[in-house]
Order: sequence, then C-alpha cells, then structure tokens
Amino acid sequence: MNSPGDGDIQKDDILFGRYRVCGFIGQGSFGRVYLIEHLKLKTVRALKCIDKCRDPYNTSGREADILKNLRHPAIPIIYDIEENEESVFIVEEYIQGVSLQSLISQKRHFTVREVIRLTLELCDILEYLHGNGIFHYDIKPDNIIYNIDTGTLRLIDYGNAHKAGSTSDIRMGTRMFAAPEMYGKGHTGAQSDVYSIGVVMLLLLTGGTDMEGLDAVYPHSIAKTVRECLFHSEKERISTASGLKRKLRSIQNKKFISENVSLHIGFAGAFHGCGTTHTALLAAEYFRSKGFRTVLREVNDSGDFFEFIKTAKQIAFKGGIYTADGADLIPEYNGCVAMDMEEGYQRIIRDYGVLRDDIVEELAKSDIVCLVVSAAPWRLKKTIESVRGLRNRMEGSRAKFYVLASPCKIRDFKRLAANSSMINPIRVPYRP
Repeated sequence: MNSPGDGDIQKDDILFGRYRVCGFIGQGSFGRVYLIEHLKLKTVRALKCIDKCRDPYNTSGREADILKNLRHPAIPIIYDIEENEESVFIVEEYIQGVSLQSLISQKRHFTVREVIRLTLELCDILEYLHGNGIFHYDIKPDNIIYNIDTGTLRLIDYGNAHKAGSTSDIRMGTRMFAAPEMYGKGHTGAQSDVYSIGVVMLLLLTGGTDMEGLDAVYPHSIAKTVRECLFHSEKERISTASGLKRKLRSIQNKKFISENVSLHIGFAGAFHGCGTTHTALLAAEYFRSKGFRTVLREVNDSGDFFEFIKTAKQIAFKGGIYTADGADLIPEYNGCVAMDMEEGYQRIIRDYGVLRDDIVEELAKSDIVCLVVSAAPWRLKKTIESVRGLRNRMEGSRAKFYVLASPCKIRDFKRLAANSSMINPIRVPYRP
C-alpha cells in the first residue's frame, strides 16, 4: 500500500514501500497517529496522518516547514512527508514517555523543586525556538512528554507554531492555556508562550487553575513568579523565557525550597458551632489529595477528634497518631502532645477550636491563619467583630490570613463578602 487514506491504515500494512505499521498511538485534532517501523533501518517512528478536509489552515505543512530545520534534543525530528488527495503523512521521531497531563490526571504530586526543574527545561526549549524565530503557541500538558526513566521533557505538536513576522491571522491556541492576546488583536510573541508556561506551572503545583489555591499552598516567591507569567496584559507579563529562567534560578538558590518543607496552618472559629473542625478536616483532605504528607492536630479540649475517630470505618494507631479513614490525627491528650510527633509532615494543621485571647499569640506564629466564621445574617455582627479583632491582634505577623465561611446559602455569603472587613473570604463547600 503506497498511498493510503487515514481510515484504511491497519496493523502490519506497508506504507510508501518502506514503513510497516506497528500499531495505533492516538487521535489528534486533525487526524490519527501511528507507530511505524522503517523496514531497512529497523527504527520506530511516529506517523501523523492528517485529513486535509479537517486541516483547512494547512497546519501540517506549517509544522513540517518549521521542524525540518530545527535540531534540539527536546524537539522531535521530522524524517519524511508524503501526500495524496485526502491526507498529509508526516513521519517524525517517536517520543517515548507519558504526557504531563497524564501525570496530573493521576494526581501525581510535584514538589517545588521538580516544578522549577521542569520549567527550566521548558525555558531552555523556548530559548532555542524563540532564538530561531519560532513561537509554539500551544504549550499545554498534553504536548509535554515526560520520560520517567530520565526525568526529562520533550515538547511536541508544532501544528500551531508560527514563524516571527508571519502575516497569518490564524490563532488556534488551546482554551485555558492560550494567552489573552491569542483571542484578540493583541501582539503575540515570546510572552504568549510564557503565559502558557505559567498555566502549566500552576497546574503542576496545585492540580488546578485557582490562584488562591497556589497562594494557600505555596506562600513564597514561586506564587509571585507564576502570577507574573499570567498577567492579562502582555506588557506587564514576564516577556521572555530567559527572563522567567532568571527568576526561577533565583528561587532555586533559596534555602527554603526543600522537598520536606513544612507549612503550619492554624484554624480557629469565631464562635462555637461554626464548623472549625469540619473545615480543618476538609483542608487536610485537600492537601492529601495533592500528595502532601498531612497531619491534623487538636489544640483544644472539645474532644471532637475522638468523636470523629469513633465514626471512622478504618482506624490505625501508632506512636500517638490515629489514622482514621486515611486522615492522620493527633487528638488533644491533656496537653501532653510532643512536638516531635509532627516531624516528617509537610502540612501541619492545628485546630485551636473557638478563638480566645490566650491562643492568638500562638495562632499568629502559623504560616497561614484561617478564621472560620458563619455567614448567617444573625451572626454577621459577631463575625465582623471577630475578623476585625483577630486582624488587629495579628498586626505585624508574617502569617497569611484567610476568612473561611462555613457552608451557607449563596445570598448570605454574598452579603458577608460585601462587607469592607472581608478581604476575599472563601466559601467552604458542604460535605456530610
């Protein structure tokens, strides 16, 4: 078979007299990808079969034209191109590994050091591309292949790439990853790829695209750098891969970046019954879902932890720490808890119970302080007094301060958020 249609290709078919089809790899935007073997060289390659009727902007021709002159270890090599009336066939280097999207979907946790290292690799690739007048314009986890054995990255899919000075008005970046100027008439260029890298960093660090989540989990300059990649205006954004690289190198050299860095988070309730322990348990569940070793410690005499443990379906106990349905808990043992019980945990959440004057000083020593309040109308006055009082008492503290509203009606939350004392309060989701 020398000139197949995309739908005609089957395993063991011989294509163009020199390639044997080994199997199907996947479906792309404009066609299908197959694993093939060169009959004489006995080397495996990837065959992209692009349906012309689904590729009106000739992305296949642009990709082939761009890749043919690029030589970089992280960029696939193009070996051959064939064409018939229906399809374009591009033979490329076969890239082994898994996409970053696959790892994110598996909730793989990436440490700050790993994210910085991987982003620096992306910056190296972009420095090469931009230095050759090429902008990728479709950087996303699906297009970044991670080799688990070597820990290195490859950047694939150049169907949306453009050369500098291109007069084309076609902009087809992927939603959520494409910079704002890709959707309008703004100037696109190196800063557009930097924006996409910023979104990838945010996903690797938090598993989502919520900047509040980034600030809560990583209260240091890595959050500031991600924000600078994601400015809406391309004029305010980090403009080049080299500029981003310098910032990341600076963070990488700081001593606080550690694989085992601990973050202390203090929870207190404005009054009895506003759901402090419930919210602290949700926070612990969130951090565990991101791969952090998390412990929840009771620093009050309510006895709520033992009540929770009694209802758990699975319980284990070791060294004073209960593991109840996957949550590591240190109940209040009448003040006899040793501090070294918290060692080895990356997120240490302390439930102080109801806010009292005698705990404010210790609470303010946390990295993050969360005041749990009620948005109920009849509690609004007490809530506002508690927020103002704690904020004033914490003046001078380096802790980040968050107001968390226990599960409530959306209209009550809006009323709470409208008050000038509330700076971006967070509505806690309801969980039984």
